[in-house]
Amino acid sequence: MGLDLMLYVCNKAMTDKEIYDAAMDKPDKYMEEVCYGRKTWSLYYALRERSIDGDWLYEVSPEKWNRFVETVAQHLDESVRPALEDYISWTYDPNRTAEDEQANKDSEILEKFVDSIFDAYPQLGYDWEASAILRWYEMNDKIQTALKEGKKLILLASY
Repeated sequence: MGLDLMLYVCNKAMTDKEIYDAAMDKPDKYMEEVCYGRKTWSLYYALRERSIDGDWLYEVSPEKWNRFVETVAQHLDESVRPALEDYISWTYDPNRTAEDEQANKDSEILEKFVDSIFDAYPQLGYDWEASAILRWYEMNDKIQTALKEGKKLILLASY
């Protein structure tokens, strides 16, 4: 099953019905997309909270978001970003092989990082999931600003 996962910030105070209507019509007209993930099931399970409608539209509380950020911060060390950059460059380098010692070290670092945050096997691999985690984590300042302004976070899952 496919998954496109988007995290939105409501541009104005909205009721659940207005959020649902916006999500069904044109979410980008009423909400700002701040995060996107393709097949990032771990993020879906970690952040979904109060359902607005079924299993595709949720409100994410500030507490839930902050728990995610705190968890990532606890497990993010100075080795993760370089390992991800090297691993990605390795996958496109025909001169490197699976037996490459650095590639194996990078892979182990990414696996440890992702597994320390989520208890689910990443569908598209540890490098993909680690990249998504970091992209979402790096949006924290923008999300914190929105939360301080009283705006809602909306998680939309498209299958």
